[in-house]
Amino acid sequence: MVTFDSLSTLVAPYAPNVPAFTAANAIREAARDFLRHVFAYQREIEIYVYEEESKYEVDLCNDDIEIVSILEVKRSESDVLTQMQKDNRDTCIGRPSHYLGTFDRKIKFYPTPSKEEELTVTIAVRPTFQAPAIDRAVFDDNAEAFRWGALAILKKHPGTGWFSPEEVPYYENLFLEAKNKKAEEIRLGNMPNNMKLEIPSFL
Repeated sequence: MVTFDSLSTLVAPYAPNVPAFTAANAIREAARDFLRHVFAYQREIEIYVYEEESKYEVDLCNDDIEIVSILEVKRSESDVLTQMQKDNRDTCIGRPSHYLGTFDRKIKFYPTPSKEEELTVTIAVRPTFQAPAIDRAVFDDNAEAFRWGALAILKKHPGTGWFSPEEVPYYENLFLEAKNKKAEEIRLGNMPNNMKLEIPSFL
């Protein structure tokens, strides 16, 4: 993990005398925005399903990250459930073959499970508003994007040595380009099952 308070050098050359606290807040905000749209921060969790119960809470047990979206559910590498685009209210019972991520941060299986089993869920996450740190690998892989997003934020701060509203569109465009590039990379190389579907976000 790398703490946001230690990342001021990411923007300091472009924002003279920016305090570490201010830089940390801007970088965290940029990371949250970036990772909301680009599923580059992923975690796997196990969900144990029970007979005749179709809906389950997705619990990270971590106060520093929050769920953006459910990306994949599988029994094994060769047995992957299909994402549903809308709720199927049929009460059929059987071996789940489909899932739906609901907006209350729960996951619903269809058909309703007929027996107990364990499933692996891949989720996209992002830091919370209060997160003190971010995964080192995620930061290293997306540092440039976080820099552009943070600078687009910092350049809007009036009364500071780094205030420069005329530069904001430039950094916003760099940030958008970084988002689009990473989103394409995720879709082509890293996105698990259903990469061509519209994957609903919780946020």
